[in-house]
Amino acid sequence: MSENIESNAVSESSGQVINNTGAVGSKDSSKTKEQPKQEAAPANSSTLIEQLKKLGDRAALNAIDGINQYIDAMKPGKAVNPTEGAHQQVVLYRTLQNIINGEQPNFKLLFATVLKIIDENSKTVFSGTHIFRFIDQVVLNAEDRQAFLRIVNLLMTGAAVEGRQSAMRHVDFQRSLQYGVTEEGRVRIHSFFNR
Repeated sequence: MSENIESNAVSESSGQVINNTGAVGSKDSSKTKEQPKQEAAPANSSTLIEQLKKLGDRAALNAIDGINQYIDAMKPGKAVNPTEGAHQQVVLYRTLQNIINGEQPNFKLLFATVLKIIDENSKTVFSGTHIFRFIDQVVLNAEDRQAFLRIVNLLMTGAAVEGRQSAMRHVDFQRSLQYGVTEEGRVRIHSFFNR
């Protein structure tokens, strides 16, 4: 598929078309086979969260709350002891794992929101210098540790809408999603990134 094309999904509960940038349109506009990538400016995370609230998707909102709690707890400059830092890393991993593996009726919108939050915090909590703080103290088995590192790297790579299609061509999805992700979760991620 061309780099100027985004995939669209229809939210089953609202009938809205949600592309993987988080832009929302009407169901009728989804009938066109290909739509320009920048048809609508990507929404900010607050706008996407409002859409989840309108849909009444409590599970999705709880997942977003978990990510926001991680951001508050781990923001750069905040004193965090190693035990709490390691705990926050495990909570982030389990939250991301539940988002990917869970039966989310509004997965595309939820996942676009998660990526937007990561992108908005890419110079702080989700920067390369901060995201893996306390990783040596994290209590996870070897497979879960690999899954955490790979999932976070995948999400950081795909977070920015601009250049996402190009960046994702260089991702080894099989390796990135080898551990900690169900087959259904792999399919959802592949579909989202239009692979």
